[in-house]
Amino acid sequence: FIARPLGIALGVPTKHSSVVKHNAFLERIFTKETRRPDGNRIKGLVKQLDWSTREVEKWFRKRRFQQHKVKIDKFTESCWRFGYYSFLFAYSATNIPQEKWFWNMSLYWHDFPFHSINSSISNLYFFELSFYISLMLCAPRDVKRK
Repeated sequence: FIARPLGIALGVPTKHSSVVKHNAFLERIFTKETRRPDGNRIKGLVKQLDWSTREVEKWFRKRRFQQHKVKIDKFTESCWRFGYYSFLFAYSATNIPQEKWFWNMSLYWHDFPFHSINSSISNLYFFELSFYISLMLCAPRDVKRK
């Protein structure tokens, strides 16, 4: 709701830069057989289509590129993660320095393993846990990286 309009305002591309011209024959080969034809297959396609080798290779390369997500999708995914990490940093920077053990290292292991955890620290753990659970649930929909 916020990241996409922000990305558009910043000039992040919303479409692929080059769109491949439609060719039903090559599209069928791309979807049914292979996305990366070998040299012999390209030679056969050159003869069938009466195109140059370079044109056929270029068509397959551009068609593979169209399978990738648009940059605005990558931007929105990165934007919400940036928002989370910014919030977590601000929350930690305001709450953790208030703890006694933050300033006095001798208190780190005091009364171990029966440490008491106050609400600000437990909230921090809750925020982290909820973020990592959301990452696991969203992993199938995430933008695929190299």
